[in-house]
Amino acid sequence: MSSFSPIAQAATIASAAGNDLKKLRGATQNIEAMFLKNMLAEMRKGKHPDLFGKSFGGDIYKDMMDQTMAENASKSSQLGIGDVLYKQFARDILRQAESRVREAHNLQPKSQATSLQGDK
Repeated sequence: MSSFSPIAQAATIASAAGNDLKKLRGATQNIEAMFLKNMLAEMRKGKHPDLFGKSFGGDIYKDMMDQTMAENASKSSQLGIGDVLYKQFARDILRQAESRVREAHNLQPKSQATSLQGDK
């Protein structure tokens, strides 16, 4: 077993998971944006269906406007859907990174050592 301080372990795990966590953040923001876009489109159907006219151009403009509004709202985490998804899936990514680091450095298995994530 190699000597590897808890701080060094945490730094190595964070480094190993960093790229995956960055991708996860983008994916969860996109999921929230898709949800918001669909919600905005459905809301518009009920209240002001002809706000931009009945032409093909009006439909494109509505879609573009809904997409832009949804993307901006998801980036600011106004609903928090992306944050909830991120927190849920980030745990799995961190556990996987921890497992890879432990294996690479011949550290005690998770069941014998204190995990960074705990047993939640």
